[in-house]
Amino acid sequence: MNARASATLWLECEQLFSVGQYAALEEPRIVHESTSGILISAPHAVTHIREGKRKRADRGTGGLATALGMMTQASYVVETSGTGDPAWDISHPFKETVQALAPRLIIDVHGMKKNPYVDIDLGRGQLFGDVEDQLVRSFQRLGEERNISVGIDTVFDASRQSTVTSWAQAQGIRAFQVEIGADLRPPEASTPKLEAVVATFIDFVSAWEETFK
Repeated sequence: MNARASATLWLECEQLFSVGQYAALEEPRIVHESTSGILISAPHAVTHIREGKRKRADRGTGGLATALGMMTQASYVVETSGTGDPAWDISHPFKETVQALAPRLIIDVHGMKKNPYVDIDLGRGQLFGDVEDQLVRSFQRLGEERNISVGIDTVFDASRQSTVTSWAQAQGIRAFQVEIGADLRPPEASTPKLEAVVATFIDFVSAWEETFK
């Protein structure tokens, strides 16, 4: 699949989540299981509830996880219940679903506001080690090859215990968090920026899939 087609696929997949201004869906979460040990996590694909208040969806993250599952061998779990917040609540059915798939590496995808310093920020989590450090530096190199500015623990380090990344690490699963700036996600991103983001993820999964089989 060429770069433009991959960006188109991301936008097409995102349509499922953008219906009704990112309202919750009937299905509480969308799960795709593969033989890969890599799983893409999208806990904020629709509007959800954090500490009793509505929190806007991380737009583009559900479509990206879905598209990546179609373009690589990765599994994915996308939360669509709108109930609670899987990345804030200590326990959540989303985490139970992820754990049941027994991944060896979780790439936890989120969206952040446009940042003047970094386009994407990678959070290593509370219990990160040498492996997580190697993973984020690999992702950083691949992004910067496409003129994406990639920070490490610059904005969000994912160190709060309840983040999907830190929770996974506590279960013995390798994990890191990817915060993507609004200008690199739908609906704000240009086609070239969407292409660059998708290509970075695909190259990362391709580079590490043998390691985590």
